[in-house]
Amino acid sequence: MSNNRQKIINRKLSYWQIIVGYIKQHLIKYPLLYELTIKLYRYVRNLIPDFASITYKDGSSWKYISYDLGLLQVNREQSEKISHPLRSFTAHYEKDEDFSKYITDIKAIAYYLPQFHAIPENDEWWGKGFTDWTNTKKTEPLFPGHYQPREPHEDIGYYDLSDVEIIKKQVAMAKKHGIFGFCFHHYWFHGKRLLGKPVDLFLKHPEINMPFCLCWANETWSKRWDGSDHLILMKQIFSPEDDLQFIQFLEPYLRDSRYIRVNGKPMLIVYRISKLPNPLETAKRWRNWAKENGIGELHLVAVTHGEVFPHTSLSEIGFDAYAAFPPHTFKCKKIHGHRKIFTGGYRFDYESGVNSYTYPNTDTSIYEGCTLGWDNTPRFLRNATIYLNFSLNSYYKWLRKIIENTSAKYQNPENRFIFINAWNEWAEGAYLEPDKKYGYAYINTTSRALFNIPTKYLEKQEESHESAIRYTKEYESTKYLIDKKREKAWAFINQLIRSDSHILEFGPSSGFFTRYLKEERNAVVDIVEIDESCAEQASEFARDCHIGDIEQYLWKDAFAGRQYDFVLFADVLEHLRDPWSVLKEAGQFLKADGRIIISLPNIAHVQIIASLYNNDFSYSSAGILDKSHLRFFTEPTIRQMVEEAGLQVCNLIPVQSPLLPEGCGTYWNKSGIPFKLKRMLSKKEHAYAMQFVVCCKRK
Repeated sequence: MSNNRQKIINRKLSYWQIIVGYIKQHLIKYPLLYELTIKLYRYVRNLIPDFASITYKDGSSWKYISYDLGLLQVNREQSEKISHPLRSFTAHYEKDEDFSKYITDIKAIAYYLPQFHAIPENDEWWGKGFTDWTNTKKTEPLFPGHYQPREPHEDIGYYDLSDVEIIKKQVAMAKKHGIFGFCFHHYWFHGKRLLGKPVDLFLKHPEINMPFCLCWANETWSKRWDGSDHLILMKQIFSPEDDLQFIQFLEPYLRDSRYIRVNGKPMLIVYRISKLPNPLETAKRWRNWAKENGIGELHLVAVTHGEVFPHTSLSEIGFDAYAAFPPHTFKCKKIHGHRKIFTGGYRFDYESGVNSYTYPNTDTSIYEGCTLGWDNTPRFLRNATIYLNFSLNSYYKWLRKIIENTSAKYQNPENRFIFINAWNEWAEGAYLEPDKKYGYAYINTTSRALFNIPTKYLEKQEESHESAIRYTKEYESTKYLIDKKREKAWAFINQLIRSDSHILEFGPSSGFFTRYLKEERNAVVDIVEIDESCAEQASEFARDCHIGDIEQYLWKDAFAGRQYDFVLFADVLEHLRDPWSVLKEAGQFLKADGRIIISLPNIAHVQIIASLYNNDFSYSSAGILDKSHLRFFTEPTIRQMVEEAGLQVCNLIPVQSPLLPEGCGTYWNKSGIPFKLKRMLSKKEHAYAMQFVVCCKRK
């Protein structure tokens, strides 16, 4: 997005914030006008083309997303477009592991990109010292959560493949993790070979004990990186003479004892078989030359581009097998740019492709393969192709499917090849090598799949990682509301609490406010939480944590003898069977000048009463009529409960919300209600209070 475009969007946001602020300050005294204005505001905001109105699948709320987010899958369900939030990239950091003690008959070959050393041609076309690192370094994220730039781990750094020691380290790493061999991309143009130094170093150093083969990347080079004929840098020219010259050039590689063979036949791969004028004749020339010169039979393999696979039989092109090169022929759900969610490029749902993956064609000899996501932003910028919703667990599942298919397909272990894209495609977001953010997670996961090592702990780690991301985002949102003193319960509660206090907090959930109290108010907090997973997160910010049901009162023994400045029940008491008794017991833990702070929903909100008038008492997943609420309160009944607990109210603050959020369980605005009744209800005290924040002390 251009800077000017972003400024326009930001300006629109500012205008709307000013309007909403004015409404809250000046119209809240006139509920009917306030309600009408908010409705108009919502309607107009939906019309702004730079924002998309998105319904989450559970229908809980409306979200307004910015211009280039690109993390939503839009489907049509029950005549309504539903947008499912997608993860961008889910992984976790791992240290290097050694899998050399394991054995497998699966031959995993990783495609290998040699473009990490400078050559005169690239210097001329792209600038002095250009390598694939050049584009990788300058990349920026296109949207929140977009994993860019990709930076290599310090163990490998921004390496130079003109150094044979680098190649030796790569080989050692690959072998330790069960990678069978490398498939070097081979760039041959009408007698001229480019980027050949890494494989030549490989050839010159027989001590590098690693199988390898070649894949002829037989596309024209252009400024667009896609093999098109636009702004040509190096054009491919095909002829019978070229066929012979090409195979002659490969002779020393094909004769090398480390060259990968299938039943004794050297494997030669062609990337774009459709580019050859007559692949059948080319294959014959190569085979005849190899036989006449003592190399013997060749095993010719074509990459599975959609141009030829699966509708073209191998006999038509004179080849022996196909080899997968995902994301080619990897069928995933396409993510559409719904109401300008993103502009330019393509987005796909990686996980959908993994879940629906089946063996391509049982009648055709094909070596299957997979890729570790795909993101060529460094090369195509805003026109990039990006596979979202990637996770290590999905990658593991895909690789296991391929391995099981391969074992079932080929009875002879000699043919059990699979291809992984790639060893080092850094500018396309597909690499096994370790990176700075996630370490060795990709290659470790690959090894676990190759050796069929269970990954239950991997799923748990990913779930924990994803939970941590959500937690951080939600905490930042909570902190923002508190710091800005927004008219929310948390902000009012915070104003009632002194810094440096000792606090007993009941029902902290995942600990958003616990963390705020510790980090921003320097408080010492003990917590009581029934949910183990929530308690685990919240306990990081607490001094002590008791896990259990509040109404079993075991927390009294856990915290016996302690006295607190504040005891908190934030949206807790309405979930209990006997909140009156719990409140009374908690009062015993107060210091002489201590306070109990409560927040409770107001069942007497005008919108709830009006809904009852229309025989509507609809429970929901959140709000005043939350399905988990066991008790309901009004302002007088809250005061009565406090009185019965031996406490007295010091302060009672209504949290105003003239129009309840959508999805809170009531629909009265859509049904008829007499105007006089509506006006009468609106005049009642606390008619528009969604919650009450109550501060109590001992009598």
